[in-house]
Amino acid sequence: MISAFAIILNEDILYCSDKEKYNLFESILFVEKLMKSINNIWRLDCIYFQDRDNNKGNEERILIKHIVTEKGDNLFYCISGDFNPSSQESYKMLSEYQKKVEQFYPDPESLLKPSKRSMMEEVIGVKTDFLKIQYNDKLKSEEIRNKISPTEYPYIKENKLLYCGLSTQGLPIISKLYNAEFFDNLDENADEEMIEVFCSKLSAKLATIAMNTTIRAQTNVKEIFIRDLNNTKHKIIILYGNINNYSLDFVSYGNLTQFYKVFHRLKQELSQEEILNKDFSGDLNPFRHLSKYLSNLTGFLCPRDDKAFVIWRDDCAPCIYHIGEHIDDIEADCDFPDIHWGQGDREKWVEIKKNRRFDKKYGKFSGRVIEDKGNAFDSHI
Repeated sequence: MISAFAIILNEDILYCSDKEKYNLFESILFVEKLMKSINNIWRLDCIYFQDRDNNKGNEERILIKHIVTEKGDNLFYCISGDFNPSSQESYKMLSEYQKKVEQFYPDPESLLKPSKRSMMEEVIGVKTDFLKIQYNDKLKSEEIRNKISPTEYPYIKENKLLYCGLSTQGLPIISKLYNAEFFDNLDENADEEMIEVFCSKLSAKLATIAMNTTIRAQTNVKEIFIRDLNNTKHKIIILYGNINNYSLDFVSYGNLTQFYKVFHRLKQELSQEEILNKDFSGDLNPFRHLSKYLSNLTGFLCPRDDKAFVIWRDDCAPCIYHIGEHIDDIEADCDFPDIHWGQGDREKWVEIKKNRRFDKKYGKFSGRVIEDKGNAFDSHI
């Protein structure tokens, strides 16, 4: 289950227990460049890979402890293996790995000392061999427990979509930014041109990660998890999807299970577009109409799994892609025809619509809130 250990300092892989995994760990360097360009408070947490044939039996994760020192150095302690995404023992092992290395190499400077670096393979090798023996059985037992009682992830209301884009061979085709406050390196007063340039750079860096992983490590990156030091409750999630020769990229904050449903559905809908069955010729015009898919995303998700009896209040926005999934399939008479409502909701929506309007820019309603006097709605709150 455990395949390799590594230590990376800035752009150098100082230690790798299995040289065949060297190119896999290189993907961390490209993700780190992405994070530097858009946010100074993001810390890499995990990368999930799947082989080029999307074979579920050939999956691997790199768990990462990302430390930024007082001098601004980026230090990564890494372990790769076919870990369960809900594994707690694997992260305990990662923490113990860091502690054991720091006993002999307490700071980045000691990692670079020639006298100590020459002993690195031997010293760290002994520690990693011990960790494998210590944790192999624990990980196997945990895997059995997870199969018997799978982890249930709670539905949350803090989900936010941050970015969505379609690219090919590193060239952005369409892209859109949502909830720009998550991107520290983007000026809060940025105009449309600045946002467009930012999106293009973001798209290019996301594509660079995917291409280098495919070419050098002979696998596909599927998911990247990042910790945001300003929003520690949940993680930043980057999802990758292939549509023929095109890449669909999704950056979000919140619950993976909820966002994956939206991502999968969007990928299915885009896959029906005939233009994506053709190679890109350099002309963007035939792709312009695809922007409608991104415009329909509000940047928020409904926290309700059953998607029934939903009320929209000031801190909430319409669900994404709930077509025909609300009770009775009653379509609302509104600017978002893809939204459907529960029993008795149409009358209330008419009353709400008279007094409120949906602000597409900020992703929420403004105006007077209509009180729910019955039980036709359940609140998001």
